[in-house]
Amino acid sequence: MLSKIRKYAFIAVVVGLLSYAIIFLVIYRGSIGEFIDIVSHGDPIAALFAALFRASALIMHGITFFIILYALSREMRLMKVIQITSTSIFVEFIAPVGGITEVAKIYFLKELGIASVEEAYAAVAMHRILLTGSVTAATVVSLSILHAPMLMWLVLVIPALGLLAANTAILLAPASPKIEGLIVRVSTKFGHDLRGFSSKYREVFMRLLSSKRYLALALVMAFGERLSNAVFGVATAGILGVQIPVWEAVIIFDSLQTIIWLLPAITPGGVGIYELLQTLLATWLGISPDTSAALAIMTRALFIIGEYPIFLASTMALGLSLKKVVSLAEKEKGAIGAPMA
Repeated sequence: MLSKIRKYAFIAVVVGLLSYAIIFLVIYRGSIGEFIDIVSHGDPIAALFAALFRASALIMHGITFFIILYALSREMRLMKVIQITSTSIFVEFIAPVGGITEVAKIYFLKELGIASVEEAYAAVAMHRILLTGSVTAATVVSLSILHAPMLMWLVLVIPALGLLAANTAILLAPASPKIEGLIVRVSTKFGHDLRGFSSKYREVFMRLLSSKRYLALALVMAFGERLSNAVFGVATAGILGVQIPVWEAVIIFDSLQTIIWLLPAITPGGVGIYELLQTLLATWLGISPDTSAALAIMTRALFIIGEYPIFLASTMALGLSLKKVVSLAEKEKGAIGAPMA
């Protein structure tokens, strides 16, 4: 297992270095001094606000998931769900496997006795729909206010709508008896017996749909996460002494995720890939290339400052080691992850 962690870390380092090399060689023409000059003109106080709103977005993400789970069972505990959510996201930063965050959520909820597989799956799928739905809506509103060109609409809205459709299918598919046959065949290969999953899932699915008040509250919280990401973007730009409207921040710091989610997982946390895409998108919106690149690099630094302490604290609170987190998620990926693909 240690060798796998080293492999993922090596991939992240290599791709990250290549991406940053491209940024510095093409945009800064090999001059680190130019990057330092841009960063040094900013407001250091804005860095504190940016880190706080980065952490706030992560916590809101966990609260949204908690509300959905609470609709299924009143025995859910907010802090425990936030810890599971944060630890599951942390898995993505260790092992770049598509859908591994969702797989980890299901596994931890099941293993810790917090929810059944059916409840965990339904909650994860509904969470994905609310997230993509809120991102799509925020993107459409922002593009409209910015009078964005049609090409930008196509680049950002089509992936968002595709994700929304895919997540809807993920939520509905397990309710089909035909799909259950596929789930059973896959699960038995990995030592699991999920016979009867479809009928149990339909019951959970109907309970979830009937909890309209909680779903509405979860959607409001999902939009709160969008706002927190946007304010994080405004504050991050402020570190560099740059003022951007909140609508541009939505596109650069939140809508960007629709493209990231569609790409195959190459590096842990999208290290390097995220920076290049964010630089291109910010430049497209009229921010100078050198400032766009500095903004992307600063974003990654704030991800580490604002999120990693929560990741580590959550993992420790659950009594899990780094190797244990990876092994648990990878062990269950084939068995539970098949329907999430």
